[in-house]
Amino acid sequence: RQPAPSRGRRGLVVLKNLRREIPSGILGVLLFFLIILPIIFIVIAAFSTAVPRPGNAEVGSFTWANFGILGTPEGIQSIINSLIIGAGAGVLSLLIGALLAFIAARTDAPWKRFIYITGIAPMFLPALVGALAWSILASPTAGHLNLFLEAIGIGGTLNIYSYGGIIFVLGLYYAPYAFMLTYSSFSMMNADLEEAASVHGASLGRLFRTVTLPLSVPALAGAAILCFTLAMENFPVNAILGNPAGIETLPTYIYRLMAGDARPNAAAGIAIA
Repeated sequence: RQPAPSRGRRGLVVLKNLRREIPSGILGVLLFFLIILPIIFIVIAAFSTAVPRPGNAEVGSFTWANFGILGTPEGIQSIINSLIIGAGAGVLSLLIGALLAFIAARTDAPWKRFIYITGIAPMFLPALVGALAWSILASPTAGHLNLFLEAIGIGGTLNIYSYGGIIFVLGLYYAPYAFMLTYSSFSMMNADLEEAASVHGASLGRLFRTVTLPLSVPALAGAAILCFTLAMENFPVNAILGNPAGIETLPTYIYRLMAGDARPNAAAGIAIA
C-alpha cells in the first residue's frame, strides 16, 4: 500500500490541474459570450413577438409568424438571388483557385512562387474595398474601363451592377480559400500513382481524370462548399453592387428589415431559417 500524499503535495497537484483547466475555462466563457449568447438572442427573437434587448421588459409571446416572410415575393426572390450568386461565385472561385493551385503544386511551370502569391493575394484586400474599386472601374455610366473601351473604339458596356458583376467580384476574392484548400491536397498527392499511370500508357487527360481528379475530390468539394457559403452570407459586395441593380440577397434583405422596415423579429427569422 502506497502512502497517502502529503497536504503540500496534494496542493501542488490541485494547483497544477487548475492551471491546466483555467485556459479552457476562459475560452469557454469567451465562446459563450461572443458566439453562443448572441445566437440565443437571435433564436428567441425569431420565435417571439418582442425583441430581447436590454431595458425591454416585454417578454413577448411564442409565434411562427416571423418565418412567414420567407414565403413573400421579396423573400423568395432574395433566396433565389442568393442561390444564384452563391453558386456562381462558388464555381468561379473554385475554378480560379484550383487551377492556380494545380499549376503551383503539380506542374513545372516557371514563376511558381509568383503563382502561389497570386493565388492568395486577394485575401489581403477586403472584399468591400474590391467592390468599391470595381464599381469605379466597371460602372456602366462612368467606369474607367468603359471610358477606355470607348476611347479605343471597341465599344461595349461593362456593367458591374449585375449578377455577373457580383459573381465576378465574389469569385475573385474567395478564390484564395479554394486555392489554400486544394493546394495542400495537390502538393501532398503521391506522385508514384501518376507515374505508374503514365508508364502504362495513360495520356495526360486520362491521367488527370482517373488519378489526379479522384484524389483531389474531397478537397475540391470542401472548397466549393466553403466558397458557396461565404458568397451566400457576404453583405458588402451584395450591398454595393447589388443595390443599384435592385438585386437583393438574404444578407441585404435582413439589413433592410433591421434598418429600414424596423422588423427585427422577421430578420431574425430569416437569419436562422
